[in-house]
Amino acid sequence: MGRMVLGVDADLSSVFGSRAVSAAQATTTPGVFGRGEDKPKWLASVSARLGYAMDNWLLYGKVCGAWIKADYTGSVETGAGVTLASQTLSVMRSWLLGAGLEYGWSPNWMSRLEYNYLNFGSKTLNYAIPVFVAADVESKAHIVKLGARLQIRRALKPAAKSVRRH
Repeated sequence: MGRMVLGVDADLSSVFGSRAVSAAQATTTPGVFGRGEDKPKWLASVSARLGYAMDNWLLYGKVCGAWIKADYTGSVETGAGVTLASQTLSVMRSWLLGAGLEYGWSPNWMSRLEYNYLNFGSKTLNYAIPVFVAADVESKAHIVKLGARLQIRRALKPAAKSVRRH
Protein backbone atom coordinates (compact mmCIF):
# COMPACT_ATOMS: atom_id res chain seq x y z
CA MET A 1 0.00 0.00 0.00
CA GLY A 2 3.01 2.31 0.10
CA ARG A 3 2.13 5.40 2.12
CA MET A 4 -1.44 4.28 2.75
CA VAL A 5 -2.23 3.17 6.29
CA LEU A 6 -5.17 0.96 7.25
CA GLY A 7 -6.13 0.42 10.88
CA VAL A 8 -8.80 -0.26 13.48
CA ASP A 9 -9.59 2.09 16.36
CA ALA A 10 -11.74 1.38 19.44
CA ASP A 11 -12.84 4.00 21.96
CA LEU A 12 -14.80 4.05 25.23
CA SER A 13 -15.51 7.42 26.85
CA SER A 14 -17.38 8.71 29.85
CA VAL A 15 -19.71 11.57 28.94
CA PHE A 16 -20.49 14.54 31.20
CA GLY A 17 -23.32 17.03 30.90
CA SER A 18 -27.04 17.03 30.33
CA ARG A 19 -29.68 18.75 28.24
CA ALA A 20 -33.08 19.89 29.46
CA VAL A 21 -36.14 20.54 27.31
CA SER A 22 -39.63 21.65 28.20
CA ALA A 23 -42.91 21.64 26.36
CA ALA A 24 -45.52 24.33 26.87
CA GLN A 25 -48.28 21.84 26.23
CA ALA A 26 -47.18 18.22 26.64
CA THR A 27 -50.63 16.73 26.37
CA THR A 28 -54.11 17.62 25.23
CA THR A 29 -55.08 18.10 28.88
CA PRO A 30 -55.25 21.84 29.75
CA GLY A 31 -52.83 22.93 32.47
CA VAL A 32 -50.50 19.93 32.08
CA PHE A 33 -46.90 20.70 31.06
CA GLY A 34 -44.01 18.38 30.25
CA ARG A 35 -40.28 18.52 30.87
CA GLY A 36 -37.52 16.20 29.79
CA GLU A 37 -33.81 15.78 30.39
CA ASP A 38 -31.17 13.53 28.91
CA LYS A 39 -27.91 12.68 30.63
CA PRO A 40 -25.43 10.69 28.53
CA LYS A 41 -23.41 8.15 30.55
CA TRP A 42 -20.92 6.65 28.09
CA LEU A 43 -20.01 6.57 24.41
CA ALA A 44 -18.27 3.69 22.61
CA SER A 45 -17.10 3.26 19.03
CA VAL A 46 -15.21 0.82 16.83
CA SER A 47 -13.92 2.25 13.56
CA ALA A 48 -11.92 1.49 10.45
CA ARG A 49 -9.29 4.13 9.64
CA LEU A 50 -7.72 4.79 6.27
CA GLY A 51 -4.88 7.27 6.14
CA TYR A 52 -2.01 8.69 4.15
CA ALA A 53 1.44 8.96 5.79
CA MET A 54 3.81 11.85 4.98
CA ASP A 55 7.09 11.90 6.94
CA ASN A 56 5.94 12.10 10.61
CA TRP A 57 2.36 13.09 9.69
CA LEU A 58 -0.69 10.90 9.20
CA LEU A 59 -3.89 12.31 7.68
CA TYR A 60 -6.81 9.89 8.04
CA GLY A 61 -10.54 9.41 7.74
CA LYS A 62 -12.67 6.98 9.72
CA VAL A 63 -16.07 5.40 9.53
CA CYS A 64 -17.63 3.20 12.17
CA GLY A 65 -20.44 2.20 14.42
CA ALA A 66 -21.01 3.89 17.77
CA TRP A 67 -23.17 3.35 20.84
CA ILE A 68 -24.31 5.76 23.56
CA LYS A 69 -26.01 5.02 26.85
CA ALA A 70 -28.15 7.82 28.22
CA ASP A 71 -30.53 8.36 31.10
CA TYR A 72 -33.73 10.02 29.83
CA THR A 73 -36.07 11.51 32.43
CA GLY A 74 -39.55 12.83 31.70
CA SER A 75 -41.91 14.65 34.02
CA VAL A 76 -45.37 16.12 33.85
CA GLU A 77 -46.48 19.01 36.04
CA THR A 78 -50.11 19.82 36.57
CA GLY A 79 -51.57 23.19 37.46
CA ALA A 80 -52.39 21.77 40.91
CA GLY A 81 -48.67 21.41 41.72
CA VAL A 82 -48.56 17.64 41.22
CA THR A 83 -45.44 16.27 39.48
CA LEU A 84 -45.39 12.82 37.93
CA ALA A 85 -41.99 11.51 36.76
CA SER A 86 -40.50 8.54 34.99
CA GLN A 87 -37.05 7.46 33.84
CA THR A 88 -35.90 5.42 30.85
CA LEU A 89 -32.37 4.12 30.31
CA SER A 90 -31.53 3.63 26.68
CA VAL A 91 -28.63 2.48 24.53
CA MET A 92 -28.74 3.96 21.03
CA ARG A 93 -26.70 2.93 17.96
CA SER A 94 -25.17 5.34 15.49
CA TRP A 95 -22.83 5.69 12.57
CA LEU A 96 -19.78 7.91 12.81
CA LEU A 97 -17.77 9.85 10.24
CA GLY A 98 -14.48 11.36 11.27
CA ALA A 99 -11.17 12.79 10.14
CA GLY A 100 -7.93 13.43 11.93
CA LEU A 101 -4.30 14.38 11.85
CA GLU A 102 -1.52 12.68 13.81
CA TYR A 103 2.09 13.76 14.29
CA GLY A 104 4.87 11.49 15.52
CA TRP A 105 7.27 13.47 17.72
CA SER A 106 9.56 10.49 18.20
CA PRO A 107 9.32 6.73 17.67
CA ASN A 108 7.36 6.49 20.95
CA TRP A 109 5.41 9.79 21.19
CA MET A 110 2.44 10.80 19.04
CA SER A 111 -0.19 13.57 19.23
CA ARG A 112 -3.61 13.61 17.56
CA LEU A 113 -6.33 16.08 16.59
CA GLU A 114 -9.59 14.46 15.48
CA TYR A 115 -13.15 15.48 14.58
CA ASN A 116 -16.10 13.03 14.72
CA TYR A 117 -19.74 13.46 13.68
CA LEU A 118 -22.29 11.02 15.12
CA ASN A 119 -25.96 10.77 14.22
CA PHE A 120 -28.01 8.52 16.49
CA GLY A 121 -31.22 9.29 14.61
CA SER A 122 -34.50 9.56 16.47
CA LYS A 123 -36.07 7.16 18.91
CA THR A 124 -39.43 7.14 20.66
CA LEU A 125 -39.11 6.59 24.41
CA ASN A 126 -42.16 5.36 26.32
CA TYR A 127 -42.65 6.63 29.86
CA ALA A 128 -44.78 5.16 32.61
CA ILE A 129 -46.64 8.41 33.20
CA PRO A 130 -50.34 8.22 32.37
CA VAL A 131 -50.55 11.64 30.70
CA PHE A 132 -47.06 11.79 29.16
CA VAL A 133 -46.84 8.53 27.26
CA ALA A 134 -43.99 8.97 24.75
CA ALA A 135 -41.26 11.37 23.69
CA ASP A 136 -39.23 11.49 20.49
CA VAL A 137 -35.50 11.88 21.10
CA GLU A 138 -33.11 12.90 18.31
CA SER A 139 -29.41 12.83 19.15
CA LYS A 140 -26.44 14.10 17.16
CA ALA A 141 -22.93 14.86 18.36
CA HIS A 142 -19.94 16.84 17.10
CA ILE A 143 -16.80 15.74 18.98
CA VAL A 144 -13.29 17.21 18.78
CA LYS A 145 -10.49 15.19 20.38
CA LEU A 146 -6.97 16.29 21.21
CA GLY A 147 -4.67 13.62 22.58
CA ALA A 148 -1.18 12.27 23.08
CA ARG A 149 0.08 8.71 23.18
CA LEU A 150 3.21 7.06 24.53
CA GLN A 151 3.93 3.75 22.91
CA ILE A 152 5.99 1.44 25.08
CA ARG A 153 8.11 -0.84 22.95
CA ARG A 154 9.82 -3.92 24.22
CA ALA A 155 12.46 -5.64 22.19
CA LEU A 156 11.41 -9.15 21.44
CA LYS A 157 14.44 -11.38 21.53
CA PRO A 158 14.15 -15.04 20.76
CA ALA A 159 14.83 -17.20 23.76
CA ALA A 160 18.22 -18.84 23.53
CA LYS A 161 18.06 -22.59 23.35
CA SER A 162 20.69 -24.47 25.23
CA VAL A 163 21.96 -27.46 23.39
CA ARG A 164 24.22 -29.93 25.14
CA ARG A 165 26.62 -31.90 23.09
CA HIS A 166 28.19 -35.01 24.48
